[in-house]
Amino acid sequence: MLAPKTHNLILLADKSLLNLNDEQYKHLAILMRYQIEGRYPDEEIQLPSNKEALILYDETKELLEWLMKKL
Repeated sequence: MLAPKTHNLILLADKSLLNLNDEQYKHLAILMRYQIEGRYPDEEIQLPSNKEALILYDETKELLEWLMKKL
């Protein structure tokens, strides 16, 4: 099955039938905030601080490692 053409990470997670927990869904929602700038450059996005960006990076890395184990 092909993934739908969307940038909505929540929708993609739901379509994947993976059992994400609440924290993982919250993280995807946060990441979606920042990917909007690439798709809609006229949108004003408040970027995270360096500290927040490093936390997001670490959490994203953990989520990716979890996803890779599901393959």
